[in-house]
Amino acid sequence: MKKSILFALLAVSLPFSCKDEDNASKTKLLTAHCWVLIEGTVAPAAVINGVPVTDFYAILPLCDRDNLTCLLENGNVYVDEGASKCDPNDPQVNSSGTWWFNSDETVLFALTDTNPDTIPSELLELSANRLRIRQTVELLGQPRQVTVTYQPE
Repeated sequence: MKKSILFALLAVSLPFSCKDEDNASKTKLLTAHCWVLIEGTVAPAAVINGVPVTDFYAILPLCDRDNLTCLLENGNVYVDEGASKCDPNDPQVNSSGTWWFNSDETVLFALTDTNPDTIPSELLELSANRLRIRQTVELLGQPRQVTVTYQPE
């Protein structure tokens, strides 16, 4: 369950290359490289061990902070454990699936083997240096807005 929640929080997002970023398609920006999480917030706060948490990145174990989310041009997506694993016995690729945009490329969707739900991710920002999305997820029995920011690996 931890990986499902973590993937839901991290899961659907990524960017770029671009000599002329203004003319680059969103797909090209997303698939140019893998993305690493740099910020993550949740609202309203989730109470964890009696403490209200809005900045979940701050409590994320270091072994999860280096995970790479990789969206490929062929519509596949995978999450790589990065240089460190929380459990050395875990596979290097901890989830995989498919991704796609809505028709006007403002919402990103992903379906993975670790999460049976397709959670829409509102694209807030996408450039060669930053990917930011927002999802509404059921977390600790309540719908919450989760906003995550990534940078290129």
